[in-house]
Amino acid sequence: MNGMKHIVNFIMEIFTLKHLQRSSYQTLGVKSGTIADHTFSMAIIGYCLAKMENADVDRVVKMCLFHDLVETRTGDANFPQQRYQLLLEEKAMRDMTKNLPDEMKDEIRNLFLEFEKGKTKEAKVAREADKLEQLFQEKRHIESGVKEAEGWLDYSLKNLQLRSSKKIGKTASEGRFSDWWAPLSQEPPLKARKKGIASLLKIITK
Repeated sequence: MNGMKHIVNFIMEIFTLKHLQRSSYQTLGVKSGTIADHTFSMAIIGYCLAKMENADVDRVVKMCLFHDLVETRTGDANFPQQRYQLLLEEKAMRDMTKNLPDEMKDEIRNLFLEFEKGKTKEAKVAREADKLEQLFQEKRHIESGVKEAEGWLDYSLKNLQLRSSKKIGKTASEGRFSDWWAPLSQEPPLKARKKGIASLLKIITK
């Protein structure tokens, strides 16, 4: 099998994360999205948090992207499941990346291990992004009427360590998901103008 095929197989494996539900579905009784959904949201949160904490944005975002890749092979174990499962995550990471080019393989493995150890500033920021993504999900569940999520949200708030993540968590817990779009309902709708591209760009860039 040639090198390009190994890269393609790796990408195809990662695509399965788009179909794997997060394990909180079992304990909360409500879907929390797929592992890929979680990874995307966490990467955006990680970017914002890295900026706020003056951390290396590139490393933080990559850690967010790579931290759950092994769940294609281990699944997303929740707290009850972790009591009884032996999750060989490091072996899973070695196995799934073993045929990648050395530069790719080494970077993915090293960032995964850095995240797991949680010692560096960037790892701490990425791990806080992981917690915040869960917190936002819990906030969404509460607004959807899932009472059980209230206790989870309280725990998530208390579990945050960084000043910036605490601010984000507190603000999120006190707001509503409609806050981002509610002001738009008070603005007049954009009207098409027949004055060409220049006029359209002026509207868009206001």
